[in-house]
Amino acid sequence: MWRANLNRSGTCPPMGARNGTLSTKSDNGLVGSFQGRFRERRDRRQTGHSQEENQLGLSRGEASGYQHDLHQPGQATDSGSVFSRLQLAMKSTEVDVLGRYQATSAHFLGKLMQVLKSDTDSADNARLLSIQNLQERTEIPATTIGVVGATGHGKSSLINALLGEKKLVPTNCFRACTSVVTELSWNSSENPDHKYVAEVEFISEDDWLRELQYIFSDLDQSSEDKSLETKLQEPEVAIAWAKIQAVYPNLTHDDLEDTSVEELAAHYAVEPLLGTTMTIQKPTANKLHKALKLYIESRKKMSFAQSASERIDGEDGDVEENGEEEEEGGNEGDDSHANHSDEDDSGEEETTYDMDLWPLIKVVRIRSKADVLTTGAVIVDLPGGQDSNAARASVAGKYIEKCDALFVVSMATRAVDDLAAQRLLGTRFKQQLKLDGNYSNVTFVCSKTDDINVDEAADALGLAEDASKLNNAIRRLHALRSSSELEKISGRWNAIQKYVDEVDSHIDRYDRCRTQQLRGKTVTPPKVTPTKRKMGAHLPRASRRRKLKNSADEGQEDAEWVSAEDHWRDLEKDMPDFPADHHLTQQDIQRMTDYLRSKKSAAANEKITLGDKIDDEQTRLYDLEEEVETLKERLHVGCIARRNECSKRAIREQFSLGLKELDQHEADNTNENSDRVEGLRDYEQVATALPVFCVSSRAYQKLCSKEVADGFNDVDDTDIPQLRIHVRRLTEAIRFRNAKSFLNDLSQTLGSLYLWSSKKSTEFYLSDEDKKAEMKWVNIQVEQLRKRLTIANEGLNHQLTNDMNAIFKCFQGAAIHAAGCASAIAHKWPTNKRGDGGLPCGSYRATLRRHGVFTPKAGPQDFNQDLVAPFLLRISNAWETIFTKKIPDALEIHAKACQEHQENIQGIIMSRLQERAAFHDIMNMLHDLDIARSSGFGTKITSLVSDIAKTQRSANRNFSSAIQEYLRPKYEECGQDKGRGVFARIKLEMNAEIGENSRAMLMSCYKPAKVKLSKMPRDIHEDLKLHTEVMLDGMVDDYRNIILDVKCSEKSTLVRAAVFDILSEVDEVFK
Repeated sequence: MWRANLNRSGTCPPMGARNGTLSTKSDNGLVGSFQGRFRERRDRRQTGHSQEENQLGLSRGEASGYQHDLHQPGQATDSGSVFSRLQLAMKSTEVDVLGRYQATSAHFLGKLMQVLKSDTDSADNARLLSIQNLQERTEIPATTIGVVGATGHGKSSLINALLGEKKLVPTNCFRACTSVVTELSWNSSENPDHKYVAEVEFISEDDWLRELQYIFSDLDQSSEDKSLETKLQEPEVAIAWAKIQAVYPNLTHDDLEDTSVEELAAHYAVEPLLGTTMTIQKPTANKLHKALKLYIESRKKMSFAQSASERIDGEDGDVEENGEEEEEGGNEGDDSHANHSDEDDSGEEETTYDMDLWPLIKVVRIRSKADVLTTGAVIVDLPGGQDSNAARASVAGKYIEKCDALFVVSMATRAVDDLAAQRLLGTRFKQQLKLDGNYSNVTFVCSKTDDINVDEAADALGLAEDASKLNNAIRRLHALRSSSELEKISGRWNAIQKYVDEVDSHIDRYDRCRTQQLRGKTVTPPKVTPTKRKMGAHLPRASRRRKLKNSADEGQEDAEWVSAEDHWRDLEKDMPDFPADHHLTQQDIQRMTDYLRSKKSAAANEKITLGDKIDDEQTRLYDLEEEVETLKERLHVGCIARRNECSKRAIREQFSLGLKELDQHEADNTNENSDRVEGLRDYEQVATALPVFCVSSRAYQKLCSKEVADGFNDVDDTDIPQLRIHVRRLTEAIRFRNAKSFLNDLSQTLGSLYLWSSKKSTEFYLSDEDKKAEMKWVNIQVEQLRKRLTIANEGLNHQLTNDMNAIFKCFQGAAIHAAGCASAIAHKWPTNKRGDGGLPCGSYRATLRRHGVFTPKAGPQDFNQDLVAPFLLRISNAWETIFTKKIPDALEIHAKACQEHQENIQGIIMSRLQERAAFHDIMNMLHDLDIARSSGFGTKITSLVSDIAKTQRSANRNFSSAIQEYLRPKYEECGQDKGRGVFARIKLEMNAEIGENSRAMLMSCYKPAKVKLSKMPRDIHEDLKLHTEVMLDGMVDDYRNIILDVKCSEKSTLVRAAVFDILSEVDEVFK
């Protein structure tokens, strides 16, 4: 019944006028594998349907063409969807399930791409691009989590614990590990020797030249008559000299005066590194950690080919053997560019050069198979403060700009009142969060919760009663230990034991006498007898003799005992007395041994009694010791838990209150009413929603190693497992949106391919004129939809333009306000009198040389941000409202409106086609496609929220950079000034520049942002216009494929058959 005219010439038309080109390399072997099955099906159809074809009056030639049968296994009939399991999978709300479907789609997408590329007769680039786009989206999307906090607050240790590694991220609070951005992500390599991979990226030559110029200026900032030792007392000079000595250890201060920055940058050991990336691949975390330490912590021996003419004065150029460190860290992965051949014909020789690489490192990227990274989390360890290296500071700034979430880390002992923590939760930080629309993505982490003084914390945390119980138990323990009772009893028990041993020995002597007497020998009393000295020698002097105070009082027997000597007196007093020359008889011997055994039995009974008393006393002692340890641990655990609770509550309150104060302050400066501020956000909800974790990385590592960690019962008490779960949850929203969008687009693509590859002939139902009429009517409806969507997109463009204009209106007033504050702000930068908190001359000049951004001893400085802060204060409420509320709401309304237009027109088309019997079998597929198109267009619109967020984050950072560009000439002029009175001169120059030109400077600060934001509505409009055209073209193609007969070459028909075979098995993937 289904026929196709294979003998007709012609090629399949493209899906629509779309851009994009792809290779269409032929794969005849793959298509040929489908050719046999195609012929088999064709012969079966021709035989099975010949009778029915004759009844319809079809000639054998007309019926001999190939046509797919829609009712193959795995395909839809009138009662179901073609890809029913895919449609069911799309309804899942479990992100892990959606992610698995997304990942498993890669296999059949690859097969489809391979088959479609083989159609060299009529390759459709648009269809190929659609599948290629889907292939690229099968990977898990990245969720970037920035970790910020002051140096030494445990960021690196925290990350190691999250990764489940003892040593991976360097934690030494020195050199590069405190300032280099370290990015950690999932390692997809299956090579067991490459389970851990690190990429060490070095700064570019331009960046190093710029840094060297700053260093030279810092070293030259002091008076020329000062010695190097005197200059090094200034922090900026010390830092600059440390960098020079790290990279050029053989360079002296005198050599430096005769060396240019260009010569240093061209140094044979430095130049090969600049702008390169070193790759290290290791099978274990410990080995990678050791290799990384060679690059960012310890001195590295590098081997280079160097000629004598290339050496800088002061370097001897002696050849050294590479040490053990090179064997461990060198020649790893792709870092072979650091090693060159031995002597060659040019006279060069291989020379080792000891140097520290940390000043040259820009960023370190580590990939591992840590479970916390499996869901796409990319954890970025950001520098502890603004880095003095401009290149690294720029990298850190870009990471913060693109972060999807931020972890603010502060030590638990200082999380609430520490200045660093306050700065992280301070006005500037929260203001940036507001501008970025990112305040809801902050997580606070209190680190080092095991660092606590229990004695000091107990009272403050309301645990005084528990502390009192512990102190009472400790006093009782000390009293019991200082008591002599146990010592007395133990001493007496030892004396009795010795006494019994001596009695046994005496009995043995008389037993030997008995044996000799039985043999007929004459025996006399043994001469050896126990002596007082021998009996008491092993006892403490105070225990050797004690008088029995009241032998009748049994209650006192535990405290006072007669001495061992007294026992022996009693023994000798009642012992049978034989003269020394007396010949012992058997009766004498028996009488003596009976007497001794009776005394031994009495002593043994006494020893048992004493043993019981010792056990009782030791049990008391052990019980009390255990009670003390239990109370100690309980108090330790209680203090940590109570402080964690207090810290979480205080941080949430501070964050919410600070945000409210900021909103109110901005409202006061913009004359907004308080009701509007109260309605801006629910501050109680802000406090409740702020995730706060109190963690101990050290305790977690101990417990994982089966060691004892004071204050923690198990790993859950460390909060590390809970933080890992939080990291996974942070990735869920992005993964869910990505997977939903992917599966929707996949459904649309597969549906279109199905209609294209399984075309059903309509000639038995519709004439050519009817087909043309139906297609014309569909085109009219699609054109109507195009007009509606165009009008809707124009409306959105108009609204976005109005929103941008509303922000622009705020700019001028904010700039005038900021200009009025500029002079006072600039006046506070340098110190004007002792104790005013300003920067000293060296720090001030170093900041000016770096165009207003530097981290001297006093802490991070950003003059440009200081000047623009009043401007941002005036616009931030309006900025946040527009970008986080008005625009997202407008996009959501626009998406719903567009979906309604689509559903309306698609419903009209479906109603018309449903009246035609020719389309009954394909209605479910068309319905699924309509839903996918409508949902896809809505997803496209709502996804613009993230694009707009990226644009506005970039734009709001243009304000301070514009200030920096405006002041650059004056920064450089003042930064290079030197000589007597330089401090007074540059203060005067900077104050005059800012005072006279503050208005022009602040008016210019918003121009770059205005240009960027002005383009945004147009860019969105063009993007939606293009997406609309592509969507409508695809819609027309789908209807064309089911209404009209499209002529194809035999090869193209084979490709369609191959695609159809793949599609018939696709739904099994989504079981």
